[in-house]
Amino acid sequence: MNDQNPYTSHEIRIDDGWSIPASDGVHRRTLVKGTAWTVPVVAVSMATPAAAASGGPTLTFTQTSYSGKACGTITGVQVKRTTDGSTADPGKVVTVKLANGYRFADRSTSVSRTTGTDGLITLPDIKVPARGGDSTFSATSDSLSASAPVKTAFKSDGAYVANKNGAGKKHAKVPGDATPLQGNYFLKGNTLYHEDTVVASDVEKAAGYNTGGSTDYVAYVTTNGKAWLAKGDGPGSEKAAPADSTPLAGNYFLSKDGALYHAGTEVASDVKRAAGYNAGDTNDYVAYVKNDGKAWLAKGDGPSSTKAAPDDSTPLQGNYFLSKDGALYHGGTKVADKVKKAAGYNTGGSTDYVTYVTTDGKAYIAQGDGPGSEHTSVANDSTPLAGNYFLSKDGTLYHGDKDVETDVVDAAGYNAGNDDDYVTYTKANKC
Repeated sequence: MNDQNPYTSHEIRIDDGWSIPASDGVHRRTLVKGTAWTVPVVAVSMATPAAAASGGPTLTFTQTSYSGKACGTITGVQVKRTTDGSTADPGKVVTVKLANGYRFADRSTSVSRTTGTDGLITLPDIKVPARGGDSTFSATSDSLSASAPVKTAFKSDGAYVANKNGAGKKHAKVPGDATPLQGNYFLKGNTLYHEDTVVASDVEKAAGYNTGGSTDYVAYVTTNGKAWLAKGDGPGSEKAAPADSTPLAGNYFLSKDGALYHAGTEVASDVKRAAGYNAGDTNDYVAYVKNDGKAWLAKGDGPSSTKAAPDDSTPLQGNYFLSKDGALYHGGTKVADKVKKAAGYNTGGSTDYVTYVTTDGKAYIAQGDGPGSEHTSVANDSTPLAGNYFLSKDGTLYHGDKDVETDVVDAAGYNAGNDDDYVTYTKANKC
């Protein structure tokens, strides 16, 4: 969640900058394909119409979808197997797997049962995780497969900040469902917090960052469209960026017509997307891609230098760019191929890092041009964050290979110089 996407504060902040499109829901097996920002997802339907039409065996959940409540229980889930779409197929073993923190009553995530004379199996009670969140129930039987989506609203009870592998410190005055930003900032509705202090109360969007040590900043735009920058608890000072621009880390603002500003100074025009960051003290940088697809990097007010990344890449903090075909570049140097999602950052001076996850779901970190080293303990297909953090689909937060928190709903990692990594996050209380 991110902090590489220049269009919304949520994606700027959370480093993930990635979105998963909703499944098509009714097709037999559909590859959902989006832009470079989206993660392709295979959406498997509740039934197999082609097999049914030809008189072949079918496997289906008896409901097209399910709903739950955080810390609640889903009961009576059934799966049916038939020989031809209607005739029950008894005596067949069906295996059902759960994901994203959903578990059966005995804490397991998989169960196998044999169909009865009616072709049905009934699953044990399913426990919804404390944080809630959507998931998918998946069933297999021989060569047949089926799935059913489950919808559950997220539940978040507290806002925290943690340093590296340490325990999180709770911000008691910040609403538990606020959006965490880099720099120990949180945004709830239109209220912007730095730790437990209200910075401003009319904020539309914001991007926090750190300039080394305890010095935090936040660029933000108020509900009347004006651009501001605040240090720590504030107050903010107004900047002469165009109305209703998108704030970026490093005191940058991107206007609706593609004008990129550093505070009140225009750096570039015709900018399609950008990612600002800080390299210590007053050393602000911005990586950006113009409408013609070319990649650039600027320091402060500019001038800019072009980078040899592939056309129409996605700029990340730390002078990284991710191409549409999954090639990750540091400036003009390729770091890795087959990259699914990534989050760059700087630790002061010329030291850049990038956390990333490859198409096979493995987690890596690389310094500068790489090569990357794998974090083997991180859960498959986690979301990389700045500061060497990863957030798994079941809400486990990792720093490197160390799991530091569970039941996490949202997080934003960042660095405060050298190896001083931090993460702001929100989480649910235990059930």
